[in-house]
Amino acid sequence: MEKEKRIRYCMLFFFQCPEQVINFKSSLYPGWKMASFVCCFILLYQNCFVLLHCVSLCCIIIVSFCCIVFLFVVSRLFHFVALCFFLLYRIVFFCSVLLIVVYCKFY
Repeated sequence: MEKEKRIRYCMLFFFQCPEQVINFKSSLYPGWKMASFVCCFILLYQNCFVLLHCVSLCCIIIVSFCCIVFLFVVSRLFHFVALCFFLLYRIVFFCSVLLIVVYCKFY
């Protein structure tokens, strides 16, 4: 009984599993604990996938910033073009950050 309580606590608070998954218990299916853990790992993987997507968007923003800064520094002769790209970057950066915040908050 104590071991079952520890497993339940671990699933609820560490893996953040839904209650109906943890309560899936049947005398016909003795491997219900293993099934619950597998389901919880799948849920954990989905949460990590969302986090990975947000991190990849951040990486895209950082790389684009580096490219624009490189273009701005190297192309002294094309100062006007670099300035236009920099202004464009500022607009894209703002929209990307807004997209990340909305995507990560309401997913």
